[in-house]
Parts: sequence; structure tokens; C-alpha cells
Amino acid sequence: MDAAQNAFNSVSDTVKGATDTASKETNKNVAKDSDASAGTRAEAAKDAVGDKANEVKHSIYTLRPQSEVDVCWFEDNTICWLTSPFCGK
Repeated sequence: MDAAQNAFNSVSDTVKGATDTASKETNKNVAKDSDASAGTRAEAAKDAVGDKANEVKHSIYTLRPQSEVDVCWFEDNTICWLTSPFCGK
């Protein structure tokens, strides 16, 4: 049962990661569009950064079964496994 759940979670996170990638690229293009207003471009840039963070998160979850994943996020959006000595755990 765990293997089936892990496989489902991996596929789900792969799809979510692909969706985040598409959204990130769309937002990057809006942010670069000189015809868009400054506010629209700034919001698109902010959204692209959030999409990238989600993309990375889903990539990590795809690499390891969710039941085994335990990560910590730092303020500068870097990540590490909680088993890493750099996480302070």
C-alpha cells in the first residue's frame, strides 16, 4: 500500500511541478513585457519567484517519497534535508 501511495504522490508532485514551471514561464514573460504596466510587471515577477519555489519543492518531493521527506527552508529560500548538519537539528 505504501508503494502505491508513494507512486501516486510522486506522479502528483511531478504534475504540480510541471504546472508551476508553466506558470513561472508565463509570469516571466509578463514581467519582461514592456507594454504591461509597472505594477503588473512587478506582480508577475513576484509570482514567478513563488512559482519557482513551488517548482523546487515539488521536485524534491518527486525525488523522495513524501513519507521520508523532511526539509527545512531558510529565509533566503535555500533548503536542506533535516538530517543535514546545516539545519541545526
